[in-house]
Amino acid sequence: MRKIVLLLAIVLMVSSAKADVFSWGIKGGINSSKLKFSDITINDPNNTANGLTFKPSSYEVGFHFGAFARVKIAMLYFQPELIYTNLSAGIDVKDPINTIGSSKGKLQYHNIDVPLMLGWKIGPGRFNLGPVMTFNVSKNLKEATAQAKETIDTFSKSSKAINFGGQVGVGLDILKTVTLDLKYEFGLSKFGDGVTIGGKQFATDQRQSQIIASLGIMF
Repeated sequence: MRKIVLLLAIVLMVSSAKADVFSWGIKGGINSSKLKFSDITINDPNNTANGLTFKPSSYEVGFHFGAFARVKIAMLYFQPELIYTNLSAGIDVKDPINTIGSSKGKLQYHNIDVPLMLGWKIGPGRFNLGPVMTFNVSKNLKEATAQAKETIDTFSKSSKAINFGGQVGVGLDILKTVTLDLKYEFGLSKFGDGVTIGGKQFATDQRQSQIIASLGIMF
């Protein structure tokens, strides 16, 4: 009987130790993103797009879901993630001569994100940061008027298939089961090098930023 009790105690201790070192889970939530670039105004009397102004609009709401793993050693941990992200970027177009009027286009991106987070855990609280690699699966343009669609769509055509960024954030683990995260993502590589509007090339330093709120379940 004593041997059985001792064996059960050892199994429980090993299981507890493994749970403290390694865990995995699923997560999902909402994200608010914005495409950053310098305002563009076409100043060419010989250009049919003369006077058009393009500028990024306010943050747009999207969503994400995926899985993560966590390896914890003392107060430090490493957390790789595999996340599907649906995000949007709004672009405002203004035409002072009212050829197309004012319009807003929403570029919608379907991405696979791979964040590699390094963290520091104190009690239930966490602080983490790390790089993120983004693979663009598909993209489409929504909400723009027919006249403005072609010009706004040049931004989506110029965006790259793979981008690099960084994430920094805070988190909270509740009863070792529920995990909450709030992160900010910033671009380290250009989202696109430039756009061609009205037959004229404009160099841009397009970068995507996000505010990410997630709820997860750990196993």
